[in-house]
Amino acid sequence: MRIAVCDDEQLYIEMLKEGIRDWQKETEAANVFIASFLSAEALLASVHDHKTFDLYFLDIDFGARMNGYELARELRRMAPEAMLIFVTNYDTYLKEGYELNILRYFNKPVPREKLTQVLDLCAAKLKEKEQAFAVRIADNERPLPADTVLSIEYSDHRLLVHTLSGVRSVRTRESFTDFCRKLPDTVFLRCHQSFLVNMNHVNSFSSISITLDDASEVPISRSYREEVVLKLRRFFTGAAL
Repeated sequence: MRIAVCDDEQLYIEMLKEGIRDWQKETEAANVFIASFLSAEALLASVHDHKTFDLYFLDIDFGARMNGYELARELRRMAPEAMLIFVTNYDTYLKEGYELNILRYFNKPVPREKLTQVLDLCAAKLKEKEQAFAVRIADNERPLPADTVLSIEYSDHRLLVHTLSGVRSVRTRESFTDFCRKLPDTVFLRCHQSFLVNMNHVNSFSSISITLDDASEVPISRSYREEVVLKLRRFFTGAAL
């Protein structure tokens, strides 16, 4: 789960991060990433740079700058399925928050019990979403459950979908880039002009290749190397952005 905490007070950021880390240890949740931002503008810049999150903890009052309601509205536009939580000392924007489909509204500091409950809820929602997500490789093909896909290779207008049960070959008219854009970047990672992998099935990696759970190897091209290695390290260690 990728989590963003946005508050102009470092104290509250650290309190939330500590609570999230404690929840992660207690539940043994894997792949929890936490990134913190001291302003709405900094968070939006990250999202614009394609660094999106599953869950956002947002303050409301940022002084004279963009407020939390305006930030939430912009985030909702860019990430419609993201879970948003307001954490604040103010209730001025409560009505607007509900109009934006805010998941929860907490006063500072967030009680540990409530934080645990909402993180459990978010983790369950994400699991449900991942199980429901399917890779549609062609209009006339049945979708494949995402967790069964190891990697996808593009060759001569064909998609070679490597799954736990074998390889499926499907002719496609769209470019590989357009196909990749349809897939969630929290699960799938493009590592080469002609390859992408499911990060949940990565067993190990080096600067030149990725080894998957079935022992197959996928190359990492030079142009993707820096980004791929960084993303995989974050995926495995849970390091913040």
